[in-house]
Amino acid sequence: MTSMNVVTDSQFMLRRSSAWVPDAGHAKLLTALVWFLALLMILPEGLDYDRLANSHAPESGSAISRLLWLFLFLFSGVAILWRSRLAWQVLRCLNPYLIGFLVLAGASVLWSIDPALSLRRLFRLTAIVSACLAFTLYKWHLRRFQDALRPLITYVLVTSLVFGLWSPTLAIHQEQSAELLGAWHGLFSHKNGFGAFGCLGALFWLHAWLSGETRWKNAGLGVGISVTCILLSRSSTALVATILVSVFFLFTIRAKPATQRWLPVAIVGITIATLVVALAVINVIPGLSVLLAPVTALTGKDNSLTGRTEIWSIVLEHIQQHELLGTGYGAYWRPVASVYADSGIFLARMRSFYPGSAHNGYLDITNDLGCVGLLVLIAFLISHVFRSLRSARRQWPQSMLHLGIFFEQCVTNLSESHWFNSTSVFLVVVTMSSISLSRSEVQERFENAYL
Repeated sequence: MTSMNVVTDSQFMLRRSSAWVPDAGHAKLLTALVWFLALLMILPEGLDYDRLANSHAPESGSAISRLLWLFLFLFSGVAILWRSRLAWQVLRCLNPYLIGFLVLAGASVLWSIDPALSLRRLFRLTAIVSACLAFTLYKWHLRRFQDALRPLITYVLVTSLVFGLWSPTLAIHQEQSAELLGAWHGLFSHKNGFGAFGCLGALFWLHAWLSGETRWKNAGLGVGISVTCILLSRSSTALVATILVSVFFLFTIRAKPATQRWLPVAIVGITIATLVVALAVINVIPGLSVLLAPVTALTGKDNSLTGRTEIWSIVLEHIQQHELLGTGYGAYWRPVASVYADSGIFLARMRSFYPGSAHNGYLDITNDLGCVGLLVLIAFLISHVFRSLRSARRQWPQSMLHLGIFFEQCVTNLSESHWFNSTSVFLVVVTMSSISLSRSEVQERFENAYL
């Protein structure tokens, strides 16, 4: 009876010959909602690229910005309530550690060093999850996830290239430091975000070709545009992530059935190795960094592999003072650092330089929510991998896409802070990936119940 009610609410029709036929109602509207969310996080407020150097946090946004976020949250809520029974079924299948993180982030307001800031970050996080959930409730089909995101990513990258040609002083870093000089940031506020988005574009288009979703000419054009953006951004992390995940796609998406039987074991092994390296890099677990000794000897770099050792050491000192629960979700990196005694220490110890983040997703989560938060993050990632592998039995290429995004973010978060970062557009991609897996699981249950 429950399943029948869910089907009625979501207006799905069942045909035994072709399984589920989704309705077309409001699909474009919900896709537009996701696009609006992504652009709201990518573009600077008022499209004022002249002030990017002074924009470290969205909490300094105007009343218009807050009204836009409130609209996003309320619209998503209405869309969820409109199909509340289906939404409840999807919520029951969600990665439990996604819910766990939301609860922990909400509770952290109680011990946050800046409760108001933590509350604003929490509101954004909730709005993002709500929008992604609402998106999955309308006109669901197997490729809806990439069908919505791939065009968005491509349009943003193409527009960034046009923007760079039209106004190079605004779309290209004008700083004189070696790592930023001449690097493109396009529509983004920083070159690393632009490069990471280019990485996603290349991976989405490569997956589309390997899985037979598009012709090689279209895929080649998409990959070419994406790689051009990566090279212009001069983001070495994005380039490495693109190469590694592309190799993963080439070996897995078109794998023969005999190979598919042992690939999950290899994927689990790669996942464990990736997370161990991530923990070793930030040295949260004392002694684990010894595993990086061969790598550092070959590369000639420090254990951070990115030259961010000084930033990380300062953040680690702060973590040691609040190891268990941290100092509140998003509360450490405040807009005006010089006023505060916590993150303001960077101005004194790094010659007036303020990084704005730890430049490591794992480290920032530990700083915000302590070791408990890090454990929840790791549990979420491991659960995401196993849920992707579970879905591989019925939709192999689609599962490889979710795993590819997971590995890309694992690499990117070694030098950037994206994990559960409510100011990062990449949180939208990861959240949509996670909830899409749950929605596909619900869909399969519906089909099995009525066939």
